[in-house]
Amino acid sequence: MPQFGAWLAATIVTVSESIATFLTFGATSGTLFQTVAWAVQTVITGGAMFFVGQAMMPKMALDMNSRGTTFRAPTATRKIIYGEAKVGGAILFLSEAKSPVDREHLYVILGLAGHECEEITTVYFQDEELSISTTPATAGFVTSPARYYPNGQSRATINRTMRGQVGQTLSTNFSTNTELNVGDDFDGICCLQLILAYDQNVWTSGIPSITAIVKGKKLYDPRTSNTVYSDNPALALRDYLTNTEYGMSVPLANIDDDNIIAAANVCDEQVALDTAPVTYQKRYTCNGTLDTGNSYASNIATIIGSMAGYMVYQDGRFKAFAGEWVAPTSTIGLDDLIGPISVITKASKREAFNTVIGTYIGADSNYQPQSFPQVQNAAALSSDGEELKNELMLPLSDNAILCQRLAKIHLLRSRQELTVNLSLGLNKFAIACGDNVSLTLPSLGLKNAPFEVIEWNFGVTQGEGGPILGINVQLKQTDSSVFDWVATDGQEPAAVPDIVLTHNNTVTPPTFSLSVIQNTGEDGTVQDEIQVDITDPALDPFIYEYDIAVKETTEVNFDTTSILRDPLI
Repeated sequence: MPQFGAWLAATIVTVSESIATFLTFGATSGTLFQTVAWAVQTVITGGAMFFVGQAMMPKMALDMNSRGTTFRAPTATRKIIYGEAKVGGAILFLSEAKSPVDREHLYVILGLAGHECEEITTVYFQDEELSISTTPATAGFVTSPARYYPNGQSRATINRTMRGQVGQTLSTNFSTNTELNVGDDFDGICCLQLILAYDQNVWTSGIPSITAIVKGKKLYDPRTSNTVYSDNPALALRDYLTNTEYGMSVPLANIDDDNIIAAANVCDEQVALDTAPVTYQKRYTCNGTLDTGNSYASNIATIIGSMAGYMVYQDGRFKAFAGEWVAPTSTIGLDDLIGPISVITKASKREAFNTVIGTYIGADSNYQPQSFPQVQNAAALSSDGEELKNELMLPLSDNAILCQRLAKIHLLRSRQELTVNLSLGLNKFAIACGDNVSLTLPSLGLKNAPFEVIEWNFGVTQGEGGPILGINVQLKQTDSSVFDWVATDGQEPAAVPDIVLTHNNTVTPPTFSLSVIQNTGEDGTVQDEIQVDITDPALDPFIYEYDIAVKETTEVNFDTTSILRDPLI
């Protein structure tokens, strides 16, 4: 950064002093270069980065579907849990006991997350919740469902003490009975330690699918200077940016904590959901997983999407904004312009949409990927003349109403289509990405219209009398209605019916009659035959074929024949 500043200052000094007389605020050359000296210490190379959280590209659905899987792999990416999530994991260790007399036990260590977690609350086998004893004499025994505790003998023991904390230690059962020792502490990994006792009546399909509900990463909160468990998206973003193990390793000096505090406060605001009785939920939460195998940009977009926000890098620091309406803080008019106006009036039909569908995962979906109720804008639908859908994946949002609020913001933002590119004088230098401004341009029919600054660059514009020092900004139309929400806007997701498997162990018997008929063979002989007439029960799905057995009364063995049931019945 200092090298860039020195270069920029030297470059600007070589610009003709006519700049000074052309500036609208009439600065002298001395004042101009003082301004430049200040500017080069605050502006960044290439301008600011604006990143709208469009909530997770469709490929994120893959992460949702694989979140609860248990697998073995020689190498595996690490999972990052923010907030609370139900997760599977990688089997890090699997072995019989090293003693020949204890071969009935299988020792398993399952890695759930690549960092310290707050708590492993609930464990599941094959999606069945387990009861784990906390009584000292039977600590860790799985006592329910009953098949894992036959005759008062647990067939599974689970230890949840290794949560990735510094100084965590292996259970003595593992260090005594396996090749692992106390030095194998799986430092920095949140693990389940499981001991499974052989029982062919319990483990009918081998090792079960193992998942757990985990309260994830402890996050530093600049509001309190404490590091505690939190599901706040702004704090999760700060953690991911600064973390040196799985994040971007951004120095703390490059994080605008005042800005993080403001965004975190927005996320913690309460939104009313119902009127009778009044219930609330946090405006934005972050509950789910990220994968270190994804790109930084993808993971950042996922976090930002959970708070309908964006992130910018300006003045040498990262700033995050959670989605909320903020009244314009400054004005822009014709007198502020130092260059031509560029306008994009409407997005292409390919990018337009009036209906948002999408997927989330949370407790109200039994931690399975589920569609949230679609969000549609009637005015946009009428304007477009047809239903145009956009899919929104929300892997860090675990509630259907929250997802609908995010989808509504996503939709209404897209309908604010007017984008304006302006070159402004240095009197507007203080404008920054993320600001809302009031724009008045009579030629465009705009008077005190609210716009959001989505791009900011420091540069030189060629004017009539020579180059002019200024800033180039891109503004996008916005409106307070984008963030409006009333209780009637939300719909509860359709109830997922329980799948009930039934069986019928009774079969409606057919009716039949026997008769003796005579058939004459080709040689003229007459043979007596028994004819069986069967009346098939209509629509009975449990009959496949009929077996007929016959013998003379003096015989011991039957002669049998079979006939398939008529498939058309």
